[in-house]
Amino acid sequence: MSEWIPDTIAIGALALSVVAFVDGRRKAKAADSAAERSEQAARDSADASKRSADALERQASLAEAKAAEPRVPWMVRHIDKGRWHLFNRDEVNRKYDVRVEAFPGMRPLSDLECPTSISPNSALPFIAIAGGSGEKGRGISVTWRDTANGPLRGPWEYPLNF
Repeated sequence: MSEWIPDTIAIGALALSVVAFVDGRRKAKAADSAAERSEQAARDSADASKRSADALERQASLAEAKAAEPRVPWMVRHIDKGRWHLFNRDEVNRKYDVRVEAFPGMRPLSDLECPTSISPNSALPFIAIAGGSGEKGRGISVTWRDTANGPLRGPWEYPLNF
């Protein structure tokens, strides 16, 4: 009667070994699968990081190019009816030999003394009356110098919407 006990224990141990082996294989496959997913996630993350770095480099290049471009110092504001102001947005430098002209085909601008200079953060008032329109439409053209004897800049053109 006691002869079957070692056989039963051996069969039980074998069954437990098979169960442990199958469970170990299943866990190993799951670990392999998790490792593959982790590797793919790392590759995806590296690709995303490279794309992000490339985009930042492009933005920096564009920002450098934009900073290198001379900034146009002008802003036009419609006051009322035919009254307009041309503002020198430069916070430090006066603009010299400023000339403001209507687009060809428009009525001439009035109340305007040109050439003139405009102080920093100051405005040059002018009157533009709707009427007439050339091939460019209705607007103004501005030329100026950044220094009293500097090169002529512009023209900077701005459409006037009446």
